[in-house]
Amino acid sequence: MLAFKIAFRFLTHNLRRFFGLFLTITVGTAIFYFIFVAAKGLEEKIIEYSAVGEASLSLTIPFNSLNEEEFIALQNDLLEHPNIESVYPVYQFSLFSNSGNILIVKGIDFEDTSTHYYKILNRRTFGNTPSEKLFESKDYDFEGEIGAGLIRNIRPNETYHRYADESDVGITISLTYSSPIGEKNVYKVRLEKIFVTDNFVIRSKVLFIDYRLAQEITGLTMPTNLDIKVNNPLISETVNKEIEPLLSDYFDEYFIKDWSLENNDIINIIYVEKVSVLIIQIITAFAIAIGLMNVLSFSVKEKTKQVGILKAMGINRPKANLIFIIQITFISIISIISGILLGYGLSVLFQNFTISSNGDNLIWMEKRIFNRYSYLTALIMFVFNLFGALIPLIRVNSLKIVEIIKNK
Repeated sequence: MLAFKIAFRFLTHNLRRFFGLFLTITVGTAIFYFIFVAAKGLEEKIIEYSAVGEASLSLTIPFNSLNEEEFIALQNDLLEHPNIESVYPVYQFSLFSNSGNILIVKGIDFEDTSTHYYKILNRRTFGNTPSEKLFESKDYDFEGEIGAGLIRNIRPNETYHRYADESDVGITISLTYSSPIGEKNVYKVRLEKIFVTDNFVIRSKVLFIDYRLAQEITGLTMPTNLDIKVNNPLISETVNKEIEPLLSDYFDEYFIKDWSLENNDIINIIYVEKVSVLIIQIITAFAIAIGLMNVLSFSVKEKTKQVGILKAMGINRPKANLIFIIQITFISIISIISGILLGYGLSVLFQNFTISSNGDNLIWMEKRIFNRYSYLTALIMFVFNLFGALIPLIRVNSLKIVEIIKNK
């Protein structure tokens, strides 16, 4: 108890130096935390632009190769892989616009919240969920959902030089379906819902409809594809190789589309970004740590007189060290907590004031203040603070009382 009283008295003896030290650690911690969350947010944004909402692996199922029981068994076997997050059946085919553009049509279950499409189709949207029916009594045949960028591809001859918005909900477009046997049917499609995303493929090439409607249009009873979502899109090529033996047990021949093989440039950008950010973090961490160590070293050197007083009182070296460690621990804890709060506030402001043209955030920041980055920041900063205080403290405590008074 006496050690705590002495430590607090020494700490508040010079309030100007106390607040200077507090401000230095607080600002350093805030910068360190902000770099952490900003770097992760940037990485997630790049992945969102290129991979989120799109299957990491898309397995095209050979026609009539599986019955319903075998199809379910294949899904369950794939889900046993530790890096596969979801396996989702899709009815996929193509429709053609009047301008000749090809639309990828995906028939899915809009109500299934487990699919990787659910989040992207319901986060920022205009309109209502499309119906599963093929209408005969209305001025259109069926309803669909598209990304905001697709409108410019399917109506290029009109003044659509912008992304679609709520004013485009309800418009009707003509699309042509060619069956495997060569029959062509022209459908009038009502755009019932429009979603906004940064993913280029999803927002500008895909039309989503209900899977039951897809069955009625194509005459298929079994899904054409299994869309596989890997927990980390960057390792989809590795997962693809690992599931080859399993797929070979089900099919003699099959085709699987690998996101990573078609997005090598994106993957390279992500790796360059990760390495660059890591270097920036290391440099920033060392710069902040060295600055903190210098301030703390100077603060401890200033206490040589206090060390002499403690030794004159008969307090041995371990107890004297404990008093100074208590001081550093106290100032570090309150400064680090304040720094994380400041860094969190800066990240919230940054996210709220950096909005892209489509209304989405340029970088996603961590919304919770208690997260792994705040814990990691606190741990790293505390270790560097303690280390910075111990080096000069050991040197000062090695001096004799006469040397301490002479040095003072």
